[in-house]
Amino acid sequence: MIKMVKNKKAKIFLTFVSIFILVALLFFYGNYGTGTVFKTGKGELQLETLKIYQQAEKAMLYIDLAAKYSAEKTINDLDKELPKDTTKKEIYALFSDKFNNYMDEYIEKYKDEELEKDGEIIIPKNNYDLLFKESRLIGIATQNIKINKENINYSVKPSFKIEFKYDLFENYEQLTERADTDEEINSQEHQTTKVEDWNSLPDDQLESKIRAAASQYNIPQHIALGIAMQESSMNHYYPDGSVKMSNANCIGLMQVQLDSRDGTYNSVCSMSKEELKDINKNIDCGMKILKGKYNMVCDSNNNPLIRRYIDMSEYELKIREWCKIDEHLKNYLEYDGDCDKMAIRAYNGLGCAENADVIYVERVLTHAAKYK
Repeated sequence: MIKMVKNKKAKIFLTFVSIFILVALLFFYGNYGTGTVFKTGKGELQLETLKIYQQAEKAMLYIDLAAKYSAEKTINDLDKELPKDTTKKEIYALFSDKFNNYMDEYIEKYKDEELEKDGEIIIPKNNYDLLFKESRLIGIATQNIKINKENINYSVKPSFKIEFKYDLFENYEQLTERADTDEEINSQEHQTTKVEDWNSLPDDQLESKIRAAASQYNIPQHIALGIAMQESSMNHYYPDGSVKMSNANCIGLMQVQLDSRDGTYNSVCSMSKEELKDINKNIDCGMKILKGKYNMVCDSNNNPLIRRYIDMSEYELKIREWCKIDEHLKNYLEYDGDCDKMAIRAYNGLGCAENADVIYVERVLTHAAKYK
């Protein structure tokens, strides 16, 4: 009797299993090849969510940098326009208006092509209430950034914090004084550039030319000389009198790269190939490029620039973006924190192809040591 019951239960169990397998097979073959899929599995949803977080972080980093540039532009405007009898309330109103206008200009330029393929990002304009606290500017967003996709909607408040070098309200009377001083300095620099000094020196006094040009751009003289020596052996011309030109389309004493498609123009200095054959213009362009590299990695007090949210220096961020060879990357990251070394590396390029000069910084510093 017991044996019969067990056999009966086994038959019932096998029947249910057979039915289940049959239904599963019918479902599979009924849907196979029809394009019908589960819309979003758990793993796919997690990956999509992570991707949205990254896209939001990218937008936040852009906002952070845009806020910094907007604040700098606003301060420069106030330097020139602020009357001496301006009250703190008026300063706040002027700063807020100008700052939000500049921010709106940057926001209009923001694009995320990958996100635009399957969704949208909404960054509100005129979005900040500003709070000045000692030497800090805190931007409190009134609306969130929104990212909308088919399956996920995400929002984040894009507030920020910027450090100034002085208390805007405690030192606001100094702004007009600083503006007057800046105008005087700019006038002197303009005269220096156009009239005499290093431009009028003969070509055989290259060291003096480069020292004066470096001083004009507030660049360490020995670093500028070290780069000139490394780039061209301090020679603008070949022995036959023609201007030096490398296989990489770099020209002259400072080996300024012609970056237009037809190899006739440098966009940083807005100079043509023919203009850069002039030794003075070549030096000036080289100094302008080098100064830009310093500004890219360090502030005016020689403090490395740090990107908020990810606690990474601007230098490291750019190196990791451009250099994909681990061995070279490791070498390049050793310069992080040293403004001279980071700027020198950037002058030669942050990428690291197989044929890259990975000890370019060391070569330049060896030359530079002779000019201290």
